Amino acid sequence: MSSLILIPNDKLQISKHKFGSGAFSEVYAGKYIADGRKINVAIKNIKNVNEQELIKESGIMARLSHMHLSKLYGICLADGCKIVTPLRMLGSLKDYLKNHKDKIKSSDLLLYCYQIADGMAYLAERSIVHRDLATRNVLLRSSKHVEITDFGLSGLIQTDTILPSKMPFRWVAMECLVNPKKNLYCEATDIVITGAKNRQDIEEAFHQIYPIVKGFKK
Repeated sequence: MSSLILIPNDKLQISKHKFGSGAFSEVYAGKYIADGRKINVAIKNIKNVNEQELIKESGIMARLSHMHLSKLYGICLADGCKIVTPLRMLGSLKDYLKNHKDKIKSSDLLLYCYQIADGMAYLAERSIVHRDLATRNVLLRSSKHVEITDFGLSGLIQTDTILPSKMPFRWVAMECLVNPKKNLYCEATDIVITGAKNRQDIEEAFHQIYPIVKGFKK
């Protein structure tokens, strides 16, 4: 089990190349200087986050080790809050499905589904809820290997868990929308959001590959 590493600001070199942005963060390519080596990393600047909450969530990430979960190198609390993870040049599964529709096979789609389910099963066994799993939060280590990332909304299943202020309304389980003040996130709600959002993205990719398959409708 790994412990959380606090990375000094002078050990990070942040480029101007922005990989992406969202409601909670902006991601830049960069270098992490460790043991005399420069490691290619993704540096995620977290917006409007409580420092203690970030340390808590990152401590959870540091204890996880699975081939289909993104690794955490550490966090930096100087000049804003940053999470440092491996750089995956192929980007998110969402973009990959759109940009490589001519190369993706149905067997690839099944492989991605299996690997995502394998990573989520690992989280569920440890009572960890992701809450915002979607193809945009899955990165490609290679064309045959995906990793679940973005644990900014994840947390241990506890009755006093505070819900995020911004919810993926179109994909979240109905129970969470009916009573948003209660902590209703659990393994079951992760299954709902995984099926709803990922199925849509993968179905769209399937139609791009096999547009004339009869009886298969969007």
